[in-house]
Amino acid sequence: METKSYFYVPFSKKNDFNDAVGHCQAVISVLGADDKENIADVINEMVVNKEIVADEVLPIVSVVLLDKKNYTTSSINLEGTCKEPATLIQEIATWHGIDVVLGYQHPDLGFLLLNPKNPANASIIEGFRKNELLHVYVGGNDKLDKKLAHSVIDAIMKLLYEGKKTNLPNQVKSGSYVFKEKVVAKPKEKKQTTQRTKQAPAKRVPTRKLPQTKTSYETQPAQSSGGYEIPEHLRRDTPVSATPVGRKNMSPLVSVLVTNELFHNGNVEAWKRIIRAYNAKYPSADVMVYYDGERIVDINTLFKWGKVKHGTMIQFSVADDQINDLSKLRKYLSQGASPAFGAFLKGSPDTVLNLF
Repeated sequence: METKSYFYVPFSKKNDFNDAVGHCQAVISVLGADDKENIADVINEMVVNKEIVADEVLPIVSVVLLDKKNYTTSSINLEGTCKEPATLIQEIATWHGIDVVLGYQHPDLGFLLLNPKNPANASIIEGFRKNELLHVYVGGNDKLDKKLAHSVIDAIMKLLYEGKKTNLPNQVKSGSYVFKEKVVAKPKEKKQTTQRTKQAPAKRVPTRKLPQTKTSYETQPAQSSGGYEIPEHLRRDTPVSATPVGRKNMSPLVSVLVTNELFHNGNVEAWKRIIRAYNAKYPSADVMVYYDGERIVDINTLFKWGKVKHGTMIQFSVADDQINDLSKLRKYLSQGASPAFGAFLKGSPDTVLNLF
């Protein structure tokens, strides 16, 4: 008779007995959560609260979803980007009869676990990139056979690539796997006192707190000193929140319109200095640049062969524990992609501009 072990401990030189016990307790905690609550929401909350480390996420998912709950899974190399992330989330959110979990191998942030019924994950889904690895887990319903589960996975991929819905049986639609957004209570304001009193610090009781998102940028249109204004269709009508992904938060992809006749070496140098200034203010932040659906590691390649021309779009995203000054960064990068890029080229090449 085959036996399965439900406590896999990732060993390393730093592991000791306490690490092993902590990992087992984390697995027990996840197993003890409400069966109707998506495991991605539970685990991401634990990572944010530093109850587990990011490297433990994939082993815990394997133990809980595959060994214990017998979910059907498929690992897919993405053939393209997500056409309509909002449509994908809205459609999967109606599948009340099943539980769906996605695991994305982000090239910069590592393994990201997400609940595709949670609207807060739209920015991560929007950032899915071609040829990266996506894990799809489907289960929750004891009567969900493997054939139907794979049909659900096919429907997810059709939604992702084409934005088209698939007719699925009522078994998938009817049930109690419904995403419910948790409401975080506002902290009470402390009354100001005129005298300082010395008191012994109160003993802290460890509790699980819900992660809070931070507004990533303001709704006002940005305008540079060179007179370039962000086009109306690129402005946000409402604030966008960075999505908690455990290790870091990742902002939505932000588009920058190239208004120079060509994105040449002067524009590239301006962008490099702007990003350097941002990293000087926020050293832990990662500014990721994308063009034509691909991550651009070396910005110098953007002006080679004149491939980035007037009227095209360059996208960027920021990953950090907290997303700061995204509006300013967008404003400066927009100017850097315009004929007014020269404002950032003053001083020596290694000059760090005071922009943020």
